Amino acid sequence: MNKTLVKDILIAILVLGIIALAAGGLLGLVNSFTKISAEEEMARLTDKIKQTKVYEGEEALQKVDLTGFDQGFENGSIINVFKAGDAYVIHCTGDGGYSSGFEILVNITDYKIVKIAAYTHGETPGVGTRAFKEDMLSQFYQKDLNAMDKITGVKGSAKEDDQVAMVTGASKSSTALINAVNVAVGWYLNNAKGGEQ
Repeated sequence: MNKTLVKDILIAILVLGIIALAAGGLLGLVNSFTKISAEEEMARLTDKIKQTKVYEGEEALQKVDLTGFDQGFENGSIINVFKAGDAYVIHCTGDGGYSSGFEILVNITDYKIVKIAAYTHGETPGVGTRAFKEDMLSQFYQKDLNAMDKITGVKGSAKEDDQVAMVTGASKSSTALINAVNVAVGWYLNNAKGGEQ
């Protein structure tokens, strides 16, 4: 190979290496200023729990250490779990919506879903967001989780205890919601044992 060509290649590699190091350093610097600490994220989450009134009990919620618990499910995952007495507030995701980052909060107490609230989502306002209206959410409430493994969505009206009617025109958002609720139910049934850990 030509000495000039080798020299040019080495110079190009050196210049690219310096650029990569400088870019990495700048990204690290920006990240150090913009990174949200675990405490800040937890404060955001507990504020959201209060705002949505997904849990209104007197006893303070305590974060459950999820080390050793299964957090991944077929159609979503567990992000955080809080406990107060027999009440669990489960922060989880559900696959199937139009947006990524579909997260909800689910309060399960004594084998019954008490309240569901959106944590974050990017569903289309007026269309996908209809899945979060109270007439959809209330279908989940007070179902006896002892009697079912998971909740299914049906088009039309729900006829069985383990069914909820999906929102017409918002079937993807309804699916993501049902998937997220099933993640919470699955975690609760597998790990909470009715409030006893």
